[in-house]
Amino acid sequence: MDEKLVIQLTTEAVGRYSPAQQMALIRATLPEATSIALREIMPDENGIDTASQFLHELSEQHIYIQYILYDAADVRRYLYLLSTGKIPAKGHHLLMVLGRYNEAFTAQPVELVPMLSELSGSGVDWAVCAFGPYAFHCLNAANLLGGDIRIGFENGLTDQSGKTASNNAQLVSQIGNSINKAGFSLNQATDLRQKIYKSFK
Repeated sequence: MDEKLVIQLTTEAVGRYSPAQQMALIRATLPEATSIALREIMPDENGIDTASQFLHELSEQHIYIQYILYDAADVRRYLYLLSTGKIPAKGHHLLMVLGRYNEAFTAQPVELVPMLSELSGSGVDWAVCAFGPYAFHCLNAANLLGGDIRIGFENGLTDQSGKTASNNAQLVSQIGNSINKAGFSLNQATDLRQKIYKSFK
């Protein structure tokens, strides 16, 4: 295990992979953490029990799950599944994706409002990633509102000035500088592992 890096394996369907294929990937690799789009692993009521068994299996193996949510309806569905025990209560957090499914494919910070309104009072840890030219505004807003952030070429190729970034490191460095200027500190892999450890207690 690399002490400086937490490997998180995604199962996103990208229009090709079934829930069964996504589950097979994680069972075959057993990563330290995984991200799973809730609407893809449980696309309808027929697949809930099978997916629920899989998610509880991961929880028992202390594999940290990041549930990917795209809108307020996804948040409501997550909370319902959590309340009914279909999603294990321990060992997970949320990723709010902004701009992925709107017509302009462009995120706006205001998209966070209905999602966080649904989540209010739950105590669940959450993060944000965003598409489009206002992505940095969305990430800075998330940081100020108490969330974590994800940034990289998966969501966009442009840096804070709107120019094409040389690499992911440039994007991470820019958002890191913004976070520091706002008076916050950056977490390291050890900090995340401590959070993961506590989340399973």
